[in-house]
Amino acid sequence: MTEITTEQAVKHLDYLLKANRAQERERKRDKKIADAESANREFYSRMLPKGYIAGLGRDYPHPRLAHLYKGDIDDPGLPMCKRGWNRDNGTSYSIWRNNYGRDGICTVCVKRAFKGLDGVKPKEYQDYEGMDPEEKDK
Repeated sequence: MTEITTEQAVKHLDYLLKANRAQERERKRDKKIADAESANREFYSRMLPKGYIAGLGRDYPHPRLAHLYKGDIDDPGLPMCKRGWNRDNGTSYSIWRNNYGRDGICTVCVKRAFKGLDGVKPKEYQDYEGMDPEEKDK
């Protein structure tokens, strides 16, 4: 067995103390982040008009903004802006319900929700709005 000197023991203990302090700082930072996220969730849930749900796209890296959907947790319904359609070239979406982006919620969605406007239809229907029905088939 190798003997260690007092100096080596002190250095090792110092190393362990520094590592422990770093872990404690990291735990505190993580708790602050979790508390902030919880506060944001509470803030948004109280501020949103009734009948809307926030959803964060399931992309990686995670989107910075969440979008609003006119519906509830069981059926989110239509997104309140065209960017809410985040799959299949703007024709479908996949979201984490009741999740908010790091930068909050899309301002276009919020403005439309507070005006009481309807959700935005998928891209395939947006292209035909205002056209004569017979032209759609061409």
